[in-house]
Amino acid sequence: TLFPYTTLFRSEGSYQCYNFPCVNGGYCIDGVNDYTCSCPYDASAGRSLYEGVDCEMDVDECDFADEAAVCDENAVCENYPGTFRCICHSGWEGNGYSNTTAAPAPMWADANMHVDCQDIDDCNSNPCLNGGTCLDDGAVPHHFVCTCPQGMPGYDAWVGDTCQIDVDECELGIDDCDPSERAYCYNTEGSFECQCHDHWT
Repeated sequence: TLFPYTTLFRSEGSYQCYNFPCVNGGYCIDGVNDYTCSCPYDASAGRSLYEGVDCEMDVDECDFADEAAVCDENAVCENYPGTFRCICHSGWEGNGYSNTTAAPAPMWADANMHVDCQDIDDCNSNPCLNGGTCLDDGAVPHHFVCTCPQGMPGYDAWVGDTCQIDVDECELGIDDCDPSERAYCYNTEGSFECQCHDHWT
């Protein structure tokens, strides 16, 4: 009767991984009087999180530039050991990550938020007063234009960045009251009134 057997080969050297030389989650692969550390790898991004002989050096993703940049151009990058974070600038919203072929968004990116950074609609807060109409230009953060309601022909009833200043039609002489010897012009918010002098109707 034949019995299965195993052939043992003797290798020289000692076990080099006994003292766990690989740090930051690196995996030690023993060799002949040597070892190799396999550093943690972000499969979603296709890159290692640490480097060095013992995985002792953090990879600073914020140093990546051009097509490999990990954050959107309208975001700031913050590096942390083994990871990084993208934060959209003020006036922009989204998860801040670039999510390109060269720099895909990491697996921890919030899928419920806009990828990259998008301009916040500054008209959502209704900044235009007194019936003004708001227009967000969609390119410059914290920038909107108010179109103020019209008063007398060719003039607005309100002026200012947010239509906050009343136009005094009486002072400007753009009212349609009778001549001053017959009537007074009284300015009101957003308009004016005419009142006849005594003995005039």
